[in-house]
Amino acid sequence: MKWTKRLADLLMSCKSDEELKENFPNIKLESLRRQQRKVRGGKEKSIWDFISKGKTMVEIQHEFGMTEESIVKELKNVPDGFDLFETFNFKKKKIYVLVRKIAEAVKIKQRDWKFTLQPDGQPYMLINFPNFEHLEKIKILPIADLHYGAHEFNAEKFADYVKFIKDHEHIYCFLAGDIFENCNGESNRGVSIFDQEVMPNQQKEDIVHLLAPIAHKILWAVPGNHENRSRKFDFDPLEYVASILGIPYFDEPIYVDVVWKNNLFTFFCQHGRSGSLTEGGKLNAASRPLEFQEHVHFTIMAHVHDAKAIRPTRIVRDRENFKLILKKQYVIICPAFLDYFGSYAARAAMKPGAWGTIACELYASGDYHAST
Repeated sequence: MKWTKRLADLLMSCKSDEELKENFPNIKLESLRRQQRKVRGGKEKSIWDFISKGKTMVEIQHEFGMTEESIVKELKNVPDGFDLFETFNFKKKKIYVLVRKIAEAVKIKQRDWKFTLQPDGQPYMLINFPNFEHLEKIKILPIADLHYGAHEFNAEKFADYVKFIKDHEHIYCFLAGDIFENCNGESNRGVSIFDQEVMPNQQKEDIVHLLAPIAHKILWAVPGNHENRSRKFDFDPLEYVASILGIPYFDEPIYVDVVWKNNLFTFFCQHGRSGSLTEGGKLNAASRPLEFQEHVHFTIMAHVHDAKAIRPTRIVRDRENFKLILKKQYVIICPAFLDYFGSYAARAAMKPGAWGTIACELYASGDYHAST
């Protein structure tokens, strides 16, 4: 069939399969879709072009008129220099996305701890440490709010922090979100994208290399709002990095049980949400999970670029001994790795964020503390 300008205009005006069938009843639907792609882009788009942004199987079928079996077969032939990453979108629908492969391979040490995930997919994790007979204490440190890619990211402080974790046998850590700056056109009304010094694709590769020396010591990862903003259009870069480095990843706040020397220590970790600028407002946001949980040793939040630790007390029923026990809990706000002057916070006359760290300390005796 010869596609005249009039027919091409009619073809491009069709917005649904029903309109295509109505206007071109004698032509196969797959051929019509192919011709639409040719007219729209000047050349026929491949599946790999199409899934450069995350797409569901249904979207791929609709675009190319192929069976699921044919698509699955095609997706096995991944182009050189790329990975096929399978994840899910905000609607919990499985998507496929073509991701540029990390150019330089990284070496990851074998972890000396084991973990078990809740079998039904709940955000619940059990971690078992070896006895470490020579150790009387383990420290678990947060890594949060790097905003890697933003010009205010303090690379020197973070490099020192990574070295500190790497060089001390008894220190482990976790990722609590906003590891990436990861700005897009919707970030801060489109302004923040111009503050990035490293673009999102390169951020993924750089973060892999920054975290690789301590990947075997990273117990879990949860995303922040700067990672979640990508899932709306594509995928969470932290999930991809976690898959490369072998880090257990959860897309929502996580409940963790840590077992060491027959002692049980419990954690609740979220990136968090709060626009508060006051100390009380930040602590209220970080403490909110205490309202809906049993006694938890460490309740952790990031996001507000501060460093706080408080110790509320909870009354716990000891039914075995028929008595009431007062048990301490710690609510922790994680510090960031950002310089101040020249930053968004400085321009808005906000208080400078906190540096340093707050450690969750686990003792062989079963005691526990939060320390700066």
